[in-house]
Amino acid sequence: MTNITEVVVNIQQQSHDLMNPLGGAPNPPNPHGGAPNPPADNY
Repeated sequence: MTNITEVVVNIQQQSHDLMNPLGGAPNPPNPHGGAPNPPADNY
């Protein structure tokens, strides 16, 4: 199974390449590593 974070990063990189064919600054990485799984609410 592919990590969903990798899929999102790949899509963002492809979109960036299409929008900026001459290169330039890359998209900054997400410092938080994406949203964590919410805690279970089965108290």
